[in-house]
Amino acid sequence: MTKEKRGAVELIAVTKHYGEAVAVDGVNLKVAAGSYCCLLGPSGCGKTSTLRIIAGHESVTEGDVLIANKNVTLRHPSLRGTALMFQNYALFPHLSCEDNVAFGLKMRGVPKAERRAQALEMLRLVQMDAYKDRRPDQLSGGQQQRVALARALITKPEVLLLDEPLSALDPFLRVKMRAELKRIHRELGLTFIHVTHSQEEAMALADLVVVMNGGRVEQTGSPWEVFNRPKTEFVARFIGGHNVMSGRVTRVEMANTLLTAGEYQFIVPHVNAPAGSEVFFSVRADRVSMGLEAADPGSSNALSATVRAVEYQGTQVRIGLECQEADEFSIVVSDREFSERPVSIGDRITAKWEVGDAHCVGPYQTQESGNPNHTQFNQEVLHV
Repeated sequence: MTKEKRGAVELIAVTKHYGEAVAVDGVNLKVAAGSYCCLLGPSGCGKTSTLRIIAGHESVTEGDVLIANKNVTLRHPSLRGTALMFQNYALFPHLSCEDNVAFGLKMRGVPKAERRAQALEMLRLVQMDAYKDRRPDQLSGGQQQRVALARALITKPEVLLLDEPLSALDPFLRVKMRAELKRIHRELGLTFIHVTHSQEEAMALADLVVVMNGGRVEQTGSPWEVFNRPKTEFVARFIGGHNVMSGRVTRVEMANTLLTAGEYQFIVPHVNAPAGSEVFFSVRADRVSMGLEAADPGSSNALSATVRAVEYQGTQVRIGLECQEADEFSIVVSDREFSERPVSIGDRITAKWEVGDAHCVGPYQTQESGNPNHTQFNQEVLHV
């Protein structure tokens, strides 16, 4: 199969109702041809319904679906130029790998010799040609997945749709198959749209991440943008690795905004928020440093907390803290740093971070600039 970029997908105000329940709520989305898009979100957020709408296996209540600039909203799934790889692989148990892959071409009336040659080509692509005569029950989960992928690709779709294809695999095999999906996507240049609830999976695979919640799109962007510049509280919390806090605006300056929360004060990059309004901001757990001394009175971006959990994760240690300023707060340090400065459950410590590591979310978002360095408030402001 020659490498060519094709298959742009666009959803225009797509809505799907199941009785009174709204599964997809006015979704607008553009997926460029040849890109790898991950629909990311918790269970029940509408991501699988969105995928099935693109495939044509679910009708829309309102809105339009465009593929390659053609309106396919009312087209049968077989006429859309898409192929859907099901979560359970759905291989025929009585057929060999070769016959499973060739089945779609058989239904199209392709001669036996031709469809077998194409099936073998697809099996080579997924590195399963040596297993062409085996039945699905003679394969491992990862091998079955490769066969299902080959069966989806043999029809030469413009868009490949994958419904949580890695969820049934063990962690080691999941990482290996992520690399295989990236390789195949790179070789074929097709549009991949992949549903997952795993943040790690989306970060590793996608060039476009679409975070969904309650049937709506919360944010779209590159993995870097979504992780480092979350737009909403939900994205910051769901994407993982972020502490979310809030404070009320006390003073706004050219570069920064001063927030107060009880006895603490936080300095965040400039936001257009009136005095007294509540502003939410996030700080990545790996950008928070740990101090064993008490926070100085009047200091900014520092809070005292009690260690409630210590979780060893191999190369790093996650320290969970209990504090009034956040429902959940954690610090991530390297295993070396932790061995040099260990803490135990019940210890009192101070969490500290730099102004530039705070990112405002929600209605009042950080105003991005070309300069990532933010000036500090002077001491007079720090001690208001």
